[in-house]
Amino acid sequence: MNKGAKIFFWAGALFSTLFVGAAWGSPQYENFVWHDTEMLTHVLLFYSIPFMCVIGFASYLQKRVADRLSMRVGGIVPIMMPFAYTPWPFGVISIPSVPRMDDIKWSDRHRLGLISFVAPATLIVSGFIFVMLGLYLTPENTELHAMPKRLGFSLLPQALGMYMLGEQNYILASSWVHPLALAGQGLMLLGWISLLPF
Repeated sequence: MNKGAKIFFWAGALFSTLFVGAAWGSPQYENFVWHDTEMLTHVLLFYSIPFMCVIGFASYLQKRVADRLSMRVGGIVPIMMPFAYTPWPFGVISIPSVPRMDDIKWSDRHRLGLISFVAPATLIVSGFIFVMLGLYLTPENTELHAMPKRLGFSLLPQALGMYMLGEQNYILASSWVHPLALAGQGLMLLGWISLLPF
């Protein structure tokens, strides 16, 4: 994939996450408009940039490990999904490697396994940290102007969130959760899906 195509995919994914994050946070804003600077800044700083930076860091780590093991693999390219589809409300639908790892001739499966594990592990660990930070940063009370979109977290963040906040406070917090927690949940899900080749 050439440099121009990579820039297009990365810029498109950044815009896509910004659009989806704004749609996700809209119930907290009265007279919601897409060009609300306060909301877009909040979404950019706490959702889009952390989300895209972790994917970029996972791609960098994967390439570094591959170099150490004397293999050349491409980086990760995020595929945008620029609409707020409720079952997958993250703005990025997949993160394939370019070139695909199954197109490369591998001299042994051990190296393939190690390289295939790096990016998903980075996404899952970073996502978990973001979810916990997001739950911590979620205010106890907020004013809502529309029905909120409640996020269901994975088992471990849910259990720790209930332990940290208490069951009632956790249920309330997940109804207007901080954008960082949404970014973390999206990264964790992408990480688990990316583990399939491993």
